Amino acid sequence: MDFLVGEKMESSFNDKIIKVGTSFAEDSCGTNAISMAMWLKRDVYLKPKEHYCDFLKGWHCYALPILVDNKIIGYLDLSTIDVKLKKELIAIAILLRDKIVNSFIRRKSSLFDKKGQIELNDVQIKILELMAKGLKRGEIADKLCCSKSNTKYHKSRIFDKLGVNSKVEAVLEGVRRGLISLEEI
Repeated sequence: MDFLVGEKMESSFNDKIIKVGTSFAEDSCGTNAISMAMWLKRDVYLKPKEHYCDFLKGWHCYALPILVDNKIIGYLDLSTIDVKLKKELIAIAILLRDKIVNSFIRRKSSLFDKKGQIELNDVQIKILELMAKGLKRGEIADKLCCSKSNTKYHKSRIFDKLGVNSKVEAVLEGVRRGLISLEEI
């Protein structure tokens, strides 16, 4: 996900010691909305004057925990320097949190079967086996009598399901999880 910053916020970054990618953990920059949300385990809104850090004194910050199955999996913080956007800030943060949770749950349920095992369909297993043998996308498509785009789609799904970024990683993960065996390769 790209980090987008408005012009006004960007000038605030440039005028201060905060740079894109700065950690907002309490031990890095003092108590702030996200550190308070982590400590209190609930939504926190901080007005500019309530910040302990001088460089955050101009910001309205709303931080909230992201919960899945009643477990906190992370925190979200949205900030603005425009007081008129306070209500929108809170609404966007809540909507964004809900989108993250729903995407997480959808992805989790689509990747795993009922036993918690990663589920690849027969075509995806066959493609993984052929990748392990060193075949390229076109060769796999010919072997399976399907299009290159179909093979590309399945390869992409395999990578997503296994949480990998390359053919080598996919094959290693497939072997590690018992989805394919070295004898078949």
